[in-house]
Formats: sequence, structure tokens, C-alpha cells
Amino acid sequence: MKKWMKAVFAGLLALSMTGCGKKANVVTAKDGIAEGGMGDTMSTAWFTFKINSAKLADDYKGAVQAEAGMKLAVVNVTLTNTFDEDIPMFDSDFQIQWGEGDDDYDYPVTLEDVSLWTDGMLEDSYILPAKKSVTGDLVFAVPEGIHDFQLAFLEYYDTEDEDSEEGDVFFITFQAE
Repeated sequence: MKKWMKAVFAGLLALSMTGCGKKANVVTAKDGIAEGGMGDTMSTAWFTFKINSAKLADDYKGAVQAEAGMKLAVVNVTLTNTFDEDIPMFDSDFQIQWGEGDDDYDYPVTLEDVSLWTDGMLEDSYILPAKKSVTGDLVFAVPEGIHDFQLAFLEYYDTEDEDSEEGDVFFITFQAE
């Protein structure tokens, strides 16, 4: 009887855990700032984004080589347009940050040299279609020996006088090996 009760209990426990996977965490800004981690979905005014994976490399598909003392941080992201219109996007909308210094950040490698773009990367400029998703790599040059990073995105709103106004800022903290 005890064996039968253990089997029934084990079966009930297994059934109760069905579908109990980690639920996606959607992060919105509070007081102008949103902070999340790897796997969290950041919800901006126009789209959501998340980091799928991140790694350090000496080169990216043979098209981009890290300079001496540097590594390439390859950050795979998915962006989903939650807006009713197409959105013009740029890979340089995202910035990588590390450390506490004023110079501890960078933009994708294609910002200064568009010819470094290769298949698999998000393009330097592209259209994110209404209600659609795009997945691709952002490739950044980072100092060798650094493994802790933040991916940052800052909302900008165009105003009638052709100036830009800043909105919320979003940070995803992650590690890359």
C-alpha cells in the first residue's frame, strides 16, 4: 500500500508541475528607467526587445576581427514591433556599457564602418514592420577581460521644432563568456 501511495503522490506531484516553466518577465519603465536581466522582455513605447544570447569572440563570421586587447561581444536580440506602424530602426539605437568610467561604452562596430556588416547582424538601418519581429546580432568591440555588461536603449521623440526629446531608458544586465 505504501508503494502504491508513493506512486500516486509522485504522479500527482508531476502533474501539478506540468506547465510550471519560468514565465517571461516583461519589464516596463518606472520613473523613466527600466532594468532587467538576460531573458527579460523590455517594453518600450514602440517595441519590445530581449537578449537571447551573448558571447565573446575574437571574430564574427570571418567578417569582423577584434583588435589587440579587445573582444567582440556578440549579442543576439529579438525586437517585436508593438506599434501599429512600421518603425525605422538603427543598430546604433543600442549601446553596450561596462564599468563605471565615462568611456566604458560603445556602439555596434558598423556605426563607424558600415562595410563590416555581414549576414546575421542587425543592419545599420532597417524597418521593423508593424506587429512583426526581427532577430539578429549586435556586434560590439569591448575590452578583453570584461564579462559583465549592460545593453542600453534610450527612447527619443521627435518634436514639432525638429528637436528630440528623451523618453525612458532601458537596461538589460548580462554576462558574456
